[in-house]
Amino acid sequence: MRRWLLAMPFVACAASGAPAAAAPFCLQATGVPPQCLFYDVAACRRQALRMNAVCGLNPKELMPPATGQRFCQVENGPVIQCLYPDRRSCDAATARRGGICIDAGDAASRPDPDLIPR
Repeated sequence: MRRWLLAMPFVACAASGAPAAAAPFCLQATGVPPQCLFYDVAACRRQALRMNAVCGLNPKELMPPATGQRFCQVENGPVIQCLYPDRRSCDAATARRGGICIDAGDAASRPDPDLIPR
């Protein structure tokens, strides 16, 4: 009986139906809704590599800054640095640091420099 009384606050919290906070990082794969389950960038990145997917931000939790370059390096914290004009330089920087690279811009309004013929 005593154990039941001690467990009551936990049971009440679980039964309240309050949703848990969503994770800031999402696994994004073609044909599958984003899986926003990751609180650690490295864990999201590892799972993305396994599934041939990408890791991105959960738009309900985080948004990239409105200023800066189009591509942003994201690390735990979250630390978001929009310093890269193209995907290649962002991917190279994130590979060294273990973060992820996200596209902060609207693809319809700004062309990807990697897609411009040279």
